[in-house]
Formats: sequence, C-alpha cells, structure tokens
Amino acid sequence: QPGSYARVGNPDLEPETSSGFEIGFSKQGADYSVSGTVFNNYYRNFIDTVTVDSPDYPVAGITSNVNVARVQIYGAELRGEWRFADNWRSWASVAGAVGRDRDTDAYINSIPALRAILGLGYAAEQWGTDVSVTFAAARDKVGANGFDAPGYGVVDTMFWWQPERFKGFKVQGGVFNVFDKKYWNAVGVPDGTSATAKDRFTEPGRSFKLAVSQKF
Repeated sequence: QPGSYARVGNPDLEPETSSGFEIGFSKQGADYSVSGTVFNNYYRNFIDTVTVDSPDYPVAGITSNVNVARVQIYGAELRGEWRFADNWRSWASVAGAVGRDRDTDAYINSIPALRAILGLGYAAEQWGTDVSVTFAAARDKVGANGFDAPGYGVVDTMFWWQPERFKGFKVQGGVFNVFDKKYWNAVGVPDGTSATAKDRFTEPGRSFKLAVSQKF
C-alpha cells in the first residue's frame, strides 16, 4: 500500500560494542572560541537500520535493525565562534564522517554526508535575531541500495523578543528553509527507495514557527 511505513523488530539482535579513540582541542579567547575533534571507532555487531524486502511484509516502507559484524566509523568536526563587535557574533562548524563494513568494504548508509553551518547573529538586551546557512555535500558513496542524495544549501532565520516590562515573557519564532529549497536528509531515506518514490522523503519546504512562553 503506497504511503504505508512501519518498523519491525529483530529478536536476534546482538549487543553492539565498540572501541576507538577521540582527540580534541578547545581554545577560548576574549572574543572568540574554537574547538575540534578527530575520532576513529571500531564496532562489533554494529546496529544498522535496513529496508526489509520480504513477502511477509507486503506494504512499502518497512525497516528493521540488523547487526553488521565489523564496522569502522571515522571523521572530524571543527567549530568556532567570533564576537566581532558589540552585540554581534558569527559562528561556523563543519563535520564529516565515513563508515565502512570492514568485511565487505561497503559504505554504511546510516552515516550522513559532510555538513557545514555558517551563522550570523545580533542580540540586544531585549531582542535578537540570527540567520544561518546549512550546507551538505552530495552523498554519492553509498552501500547497496543506498540513496544517492544531492547536496544542498538551506537558509534559516530566527528571532526572539523578551520585553523588559513583562518579566518572564518571551516570543520566539523563525522562517525556515527561506528559499523553499527541495532537499533530502540522506539518512532519512530508506535503502532501496525508487526514483519515483524519493519525493515522499523530502524535508519540509518553507515553514514558519512561532512560540510564546511565560515563566513565573
């Protein structure tokens, strides 16, 4: 039945174990901060999510968890912030990882593509606003039946207002995916998704959010 989705259990799953290392650094200055990490992990019985193709489950979109005997996942992350003027700040981050089945050398499809975020913000005593751009590289190194996702860039804007005369009152909101970009989060698309069905898994287009809170 098109449009049906479900997850089935796997009573034969083995516990996942891992070993590895992570090396990082952090530097804080009067008007800036920067940090980074590099990691390399080895897994036994890695728990991965796969699409089930079985006559026992005749509807589309069936997923389940399985063990992959030996997996290596390695990558790095770098982030920083710069407070370059009164009330102004900018920030950036970039992160990427690679996952492989050590027995078959196939890529692990649950690993996201390289991703970077750039942001600019202004914050006064009672209000503030941010704009950020998220970039993701194309994910073209995938395992069997993995989704070959194109890269994208998405712009989000956010604001907040906290009037002094109303203690504890706050308004927050934003416009997300400002330019209504059509894009996919690669790890959110089930393996084996056909070209005709892939549009079911696109991320939200332009959207608006508003929240009002009062603390007492």
